[in-house]
Amino acid sequence: MADTRTQLISAMFKPTEGGNVFRAPPPFWVWPTRFYLVTEQQKDQLAAVAVPRHVAIWQVAFLIIVIFGAPTLAGLTVWATTGHDSPTTADIGMLFILSFLLMFGAALARRWWLVWKLAPMLAVLPRTDAGFSLKEMRERAYGALSVRQLAFISVLNVVTATIMVMTGLLKVITSKPDGFIYLGCAVVFSFVAAIYLKRLLWRAEATKG
Repeated sequence: MADTRTQLISAMFKPTEGGNVFRAPPPFWVWPTRFYLVTEQQKDQLAAVAVPRHVAIWQVAFLIIVIFGAPTLAGLTVWATTGHDSPTTADIGMLFILSFLLMFGAALARRWWLVWKLAPMLAVLPRTDAGFSLKEMRERAYGALSVRQLAFISVLNVVTATIMVMTGLLKVITSKPDGFIYLGCAVVFSFVAAIYLKRLLWRAEATKG
């Protein structure tokens, strides 16, 4: 059974003649992707940096800090700036914009840190045109998961979405505008759960076939 680290490594590296093709993470999501031809030893070295051990724990911790921390910090900032005990329409707009900027900034900083850590290693590796698409990358990542893991991730996202809905509704009922941010996060987790559930159904049908 593949763990989260194995899944991510399978997605970032594609076996090819003479070694593996590594898909380097670009500094921006819309930046052109670069591919490198690496040996098995170089693959292990890159994987140790790009996908550290206990990566699942780090990912969960990062998501918790960002999802719960960004709206809280944004709310405190708006309250301290405006001094309004009851938020106005402008305050709510500022809250949404600031929360988005904080979440985006945290994700971008995390990506830049990874690009910076990989840069010295990639500088001496040969480039290759034998790349692979993001869709193929996702397919290999899903393929590295077992049926049990697909089911676990689906349930985990459903539970997280439920918690987000309950938290968001409670905040909205108590006139806290950041509740809408939690409801928006619930939509995202529901979407992710639907993706994994679909993959789970496909895998179950393929197994029966």
